[in-house]
Amino acid sequence: MDVTTMALQLASGAVGGHLAGTYGRQNGAGIVGNLVSGAVGGGLGSQLAHAATGLGAAAVASGDIGAIVAQAIGGVVGGGALTLFVGWIAKALAR
Repeated sequence: MDVTTMALQLASGAVGGHLAGTYGRQNGAGIVGNLVSGAVGGGLGSQLAHAATGLGAAAVASGDIGAIVAQAIGGVVGGGALTLFVGWIAKALAR
């Protein structure tokens, strides 16, 4: 994995985490928590997208638009999903 791919995964995950935390108000973990959990989820989601599609770091580094879009979508979805999950767990533990 190269730096460009990792930056794309983390940034798209942070965006997904921020969106999930903003629009899922009851499940948000605060802005920093949303961004951190989103970035972690973005890395994991993009790795799953890579495994599912076979479009990896070499394709992203070469500028293949399909690989870039697949990594970004995987990051946004993974970041949003993990952020909502972390917020749900935190809310359940606070009861």
